[in-house]
Amino acid sequence: MKRESRLTKPVTRLPELAQTGVVRAATEICERLQGAGHEALFVGGFVRDWLAGIDHVDVDIATSAHPEQVEELFDRTHPVGKSFGVVLVELHDHTLEVATFRTESGYTDFRRPDEVEYGTLEGDAARRDFTINALYYDPIARQVKDFHAGRLDLRRRVLRTVGPPIKRFGEDALRLLRAVRFTAHYGLEMDERTTKSIKMKAPNLAKISMDRVGHELLRILAGPHRGRAVRLMADLKLWEPIAPEVAALEGVAQGSRFHPEGDVLTHTCLVLDALPPAAAPALVIGALLHDVAKPVTKTSDEKGIHFYGHQDVGAKMAREICERLRWSGELTDEVADLVSHHMLFMHAARMRPLKLKRLIGHPHFNLMLELHRADSLGSDGDLKAYEFCIAERDRLHEEHGEALKPAPLATGDDLIALGLPAGPRFTDILDSLHDEQLEGRVRTRDQAIEFLKHAAKGGAENETPTEG
Repeated sequence: MKRESRLTKPVTRLPELAQTGVVRAATEICERLQGAGHEALFVGGFVRDWLAGIDHVDVDIATSAHPEQVEELFDRTHPVGKSFGVVLVELHDHTLEVATFRTESGYTDFRRPDEVEYGTLEGDAARRDFTINALYYDPIARQVKDFHAGRLDLRRRVLRTVGPPIKRFGEDALRLLRAVRFTAHYGLEMDERTTKSIKMKAPNLAKISMDRVGHELLRILAGPHRGRAVRLMADLKLWEPIAPEVAALEGVAQGSRFHPEGDVLTHTCLVLDALPPAAAPALVIGALLHDVAKPVTKTSDEKGIHFYGHQDVGAKMAREICERLRWSGELTDEVADLVSHHMLFMHAARMRPLKLKRLIGHPHFNLMLELHRADSLGSDGDLKAYEFCIAERDRLHEEHGEALKPAPLATGDDLIALGLPAGPRFTDILDSLHDEQLEGRVRTRDQAIEFLKHAAKGGAENETPTEG
């Protein structure tokens, strides 16, 4: 009782709580639940970020009320996770998750509990992963409840589990990646027991759904300090069970002339940190995997270290990794495209006009150029090729406008209609047609069909400009 008395004592010097629409709706839900005799508090990420001075959009509510009791108090509810005590409540154009205090046991799939029982507030806190996530706030009494010194850990910038780390990570393997995300995003340090336990439980990542792993990895890479997160995953042996190709980057030496920064993993982390904070997922994953084939293409001779063709081999490897992590086909295609093209820019100033125009007109050109910029900053810092491409892009857009990215005037279906069997020639012919459009020699649908007819008969080679 003495401990509970300390926890319910009003806490002074709390940061100001912005009264946004979702906060007002969440407060009203707590007020209505408390008015009916139940406990109800904000919980988890919102409380953590508010106390850390970080904006957090969503508010989750924990309550002693059972799902049926929650449904009786509100007109619009959705029992999306009723078996786990979770009900969605709609109020004032906001949808909030209201979860009953619970305890959990048995994690035979290394992800979800086998048994869930309703419990107390203190028991609910005891089942959570990290102390910084086991924080509650009563918006009516304006009190923080902290059973596991989560506020102190936030101030000390320490990541600790609630209870023994070996047990927490053994219950849910996804917590291994969550530990990395919180450590990197909030600038924390893991205590020694946490670090050792993660290394011991790292193989369990291979036992859970790759959908969940891929989703959590995207969250890690979407946040700040991406390079630190990737390095931390390497130090904790977390890449091996999900993407051993990334683990293999560590210790792979590079030529000091172009890569004074060190091995391939060090370079990759620097490239990730050089990206814009709000970089698109494809750009971030492309940066992570742009040199993924260097370990398997590395050669050396009297002239130094070489990685011939690593961009082409890397594009195939990147596609395999993306598919393994269940990322979308669109994201996978973009990432493979970025990896396969990332070496082009170093030759941009020597390209023939058509090839340069084709590069700048590429649908992913801006992402490709941003990856090149980060790649340069993560190595020798030479931005001459980047600045040249910026200038040429602006010049060509001013001269050609939308003509720089012409819409296709014909497709593979047209080649099939002309009687050409589907095969590798399709790509070559359609690429040639695209070049003709870029050069302004083909402007209409009829002209495009005539070009295809001639190409299908084998005559395209003589009319299509060669590239340098």
